[in-house]
Amino acid sequence: MATKLTAYRVFIASPGGLDEERRVFRETIQKHCENDGYARKIIFIPVGWEETLGGKRRPQSAINDELATCDYFVLVLWDRWGTPPDRTGHYTSGTEEEFEFAKKLIANAKKPMRDIVIFFKAVELKQLSDPGDQLKKVQDFKKKLEETKEHFFHSFDTSRKFEDLLSRFLHQWVRDDEGGRTAKKKPRRPKGGGDVLAPAETPTSPIQPSPASDVAKLLDKAESLANKGKLTEAEAIFSRAVIKGNDPAALNQYGNFLLRLGRMDQAKKSFEQALAVSRSTGNKRSATDALGNLGNLYFFLGYARKAIEFFEQQLAVAREAGDRQGEGDAIGGLGNACAVLGETPKAIEFYQQYLVIAREVGNRRGEGIALSGLGLANSTLGNNHKAIELFEQYLAIAREIGSRLDESIALGNLGNAYVHLGEKRKAIEFYQQQLATAREAGYRRGEGSALANLGVAYEKLDEARKAIEFYQKARVIMRELGDRRGEGISLWNSAVALNKLGQKAEAVAQGEAALAIYEAIEHPSAAKARMILTSWRGRAAD
Repeated sequence: MATKLTAYRVFIASPGGLDEERRVFRETIQKHCENDGYARKIIFIPVGWEETLGGKRRPQSAINDELATCDYFVLVLWDRWGTPPDRTGHYTSGTEEEFEFAKKLIANAKKPMRDIVIFFKAVELKQLSDPGDQLKKVQDFKKKLEETKEHFFHSFDTSRKFEDLLSRFLHQWVRDDEGGRTAKKKPRRPKGGGDVLAPAETPTSPIQPSPASDVAKLLDKAESLANKGKLTEAEAIFSRAVIKGNDPAALNQYGNFLLRLGRMDQAKKSFEQALAVSRSTGNKRSATDALGNLGNLYFFLGYARKAIEFFEQQLAVAREAGDRQGEGDAIGGLGNACAVLGETPKAIEFYQQYLVIAREVGNRRGEGIALSGLGLANSTLGNNHKAIELFEQYLAIAREIGSRLDESIALGNLGNAYVHLGEKRKAIEFYQQQLATAREAGYRRGEGSALANLGVAYEKLDEARKAIEFYQKARVIMRELGDRRGEGISLWNSAVALNKLGQKAEAVAQGEAALAIYEAIEHPSAAKARMILTSWRGRAAD
């Protein structure tokens, strides 16, 4: 019997130079349909100028006719704006005409257009510091979007990041269909939003060496613009500061800006450059910061052993330089890495040392993080009542210093402790507070953690289907952030829930995907997951 499918057409618009992204766009949609769409009876069809006349470009009016039949519009921009489609002067490029036409379609209830999403490919520093006419038009367009928040837009620095961001919207559009929110009475989301500068997740704000005064002024201006949400202008100023003096402090600061935007590949390059410059000039303080930043980056990506290499180097350089705060940061990083690797006794030693140093230098946030680490270690050892005491101290410090990010983490930790005590309903209350606080702070990693925690709590309440929904939402965020550890855990938890529901084949598929990640990052649960998967495969074959 034939299966009835709902098909939505997704149009991609872009100027020249983005052939790779157009290929990824089509492959991502195909992958989504194969992995999820056909099973849920909702698929997407990629549409662009390639579909016509054997792959040759069509006149703009014909492209617009194709666009008028589409349900979603995806615009991808990089360093080019494009050329005028004709001599009338109405539009400065064919891409602009397609965008403006899509806006008219979304406002027309008789047309199928439901959503517009814009993606910006990251531009290299040198080009940003001295943009030509084409790039300036792209920047002006992006600044306008930041001001009006008229549509959703995001930046990416790798093809994988673009794929993850696009996948996030495909999943959202599926949920819209399943929730009955695709009826075209008005635009589905009247307001959009763009890149969000997440709160700094590093244990402390490193004390950077003072760069040259003119560079320092540029960095201050960039930070001020970033904190006001003017990220396009901020990045342009950062680029001028870095190009002007190749200062390691500027490179570290720009790297942290990129890290908070989720552009991990570019952040890594900036930190590596800061380290190279610091070493060549004998600047130990900047070298300490760069090593710590690289350690944190690899830790956030889920590569704990790689992070340890950098934290150990940071510790040695900080001690040599007499940098007590840098020493504490390195020790705290080592504690975090040992904790996720299951090396709890070593983690406790590091956290205890970190607590002493944080109190010595008056670092209240570092003190709270050290208390949190000790709480997590006690919870791992089964001392959950002691863990709750430590988490409550962390929560108090977070509220005292006004850190919504740390408050979110503390609430999640308290929820975890109550899950271990069997008080699942109480845990859910803490997780819901964690989720709300993380969203308020713009803390995407915390949002993903809260969703994953809610999944665990509902699974323990034998509500496996509800748990899977939370795991899927968490996994989308973890993939978007490049958090391999978080992605692997969400995949594994989904697999366990699917197995409980008797969906053996799906459980094995997701379990295998989780195991591949566990093995890649040397997760301590890899051996156990491998053994469980062997058992599942045997049952699935019966």
